[in-house]
Amino acid sequence: MAASSSNPSGQVQTEAADTKVKDEAPRFSQGDEAMKITRVGMYVNVAMAAAKGIVGVGIHSSALVADAAHSLSDLLADVVTLWSVRVARLPSDPKHPYGYGKFEAVGSLSVGAILSRNVDDVLHVSQVRARRMGPYTLVDLRVHLDARTSISMAQQISERVRAHILQEVPDVSEVLVHIDVQFGHSGCAGMSPDNVDKKDIRPYREVRSDIYKALATIPEITGTTHINTHWLPHLNGQGTVVDVAIIVQPDLKVGGAHAVAKRARRAIEEIPYIAEADIHLELQDEDNEHEQVS
Repeated sequence: MAASSSNPSGQVQTEAADTKVKDEAPRFSQGDEAMKITRVGMYVNVAMAAAKGIVGVGIHSSALVADAAHSLSDLLADVVTLWSVRVARLPSDPKHPYGYGKFEAVGSLSVGAILSRNVDDVLHVSQVRARRMGPYTLVDLRVHLDARTSISMAQQISERVRAHILQEVPDVSEVLVHIDVQFGHSGCAGMSPDNVDKKDIRPYREVRSDIYKALATIPEITGTTHINTHWLPHLNGQGTVVDVAIIVQPDLKVGGAHAVAKRARRAIEEIPYIAEADIHLELQDEDNEHEQVS
């Protein structure tokens, strides 16, 4: 009877001990990890800025000094991250009955905009949004690139922006980057479709005819395989950019063919409405399908 009555008390003691161990066991906190990672990043940025600044001053390198200042500018993103994580961990109060968790999204929004501008080739950033979905934070932003940036380069820049934000902001779970082109950069400011003169946009047949006339003055050119035209806002209102593949005589040496290409480019760019010409060289071959220059 005594033996049977001792089991419940022993079981209660065991459960109490297990509960105590669970209470004393360290709990994983995503906020603590974010604070730790951000502090480490701050220390690294300070050390890098100091090292680059000292070496730059010592060897009189303005590039290193500028790079040191750039490293110091990254501290702003770290400060914003620390502030947002610290505020998000505050307990709920009468003014914020649901807590301060949304401040993490606000911090991610701000840091995402700051870091996007640090990526080369990004003109500016707009429409930056951050959304909190359970434990995940999604950043959605639009980066503006020069209108003449190629599609492959735009994809690379998009991946660099995404990777840069995910690396620097541990609280962000995913980044959506939208690419938009911006006209009017590098001397084209103020030009828009509203103030474009229609006479600057020529029909393709007219452009091709004028190019044939220009190339007819160069006897070494026997024909063309393709002529592509693009219209872009450009300096002095001249917006037609052409891509021309010319066929030259097969007995020309490399130096001679290069000289012919330079002459062809100058001749085409003398056409008043053409801003730029890109010339490709091809040797005359029986398999080539080309049009004669006359």
